Amino acid sequence: MYKNFLRAIIIISISVLSTTFFQFLNINNVSPNLIIITIVSISVLQGRNEGVMFAVFLGFIQDILFGQVIGYNILIYVFIAYTTGYLYRNFYAESVVIPLVAIGVSDLVYTIIIFITSYMFRGSLNVFYYSYAVIFPEVTYTVAVAVVLYRIFIVYSHYIHEYEKEKRKGDGELYERRL
Repeated sequence: MYKNFLRAIIIISISVLSTTFFQFLNINNVSPNLIIITIVSISVLQGRNEGVMFAVFLGFIQDILFGQVIGYNILIYVFIAYTTGYLYRNFYAESVVIPLVAIGVSDLVYTIIIFITSYMFRGSLNVFYYSYAVIFPEVTYTVAVAVVLYRIFIVYSHYIHEYEKEKRKGDGELYERRL
């Protein structure tokens, strides 16, 4: 129950921050993708299932607020969470380099998918302009913001692991008292 409450707080706060506050901090109409940072960080720190769950809820909120079709962003975010979830427990969690590279590559994949499905199918074939004006600045800005946010997600992940460890220890004591 408490873990679900923390999840809901994170999902709501990331959705609100990415649609309000960080829109004011945009540089040349490019803002960081907080949803990618969150999904990749959670997938890397807590596993594929947790990352996919965050991806579904954050993608659903983004589809409701901005999408024309419900499920478009969910599908992309679930793919990203599932693939970056393979990094779970394959490196030391406080190592920042691998998650930042994963966040950068994930944001690059996300913006390329958006470009292909949204702009190229409508006939806008100016790939070099879109790469120079949108893709590379967004990836750079997202990775720069991820340096700070990833540290926050490390603290959250440690807190959740300690909470679950205490809960399991408490459940064992409760079981022993019953005997």
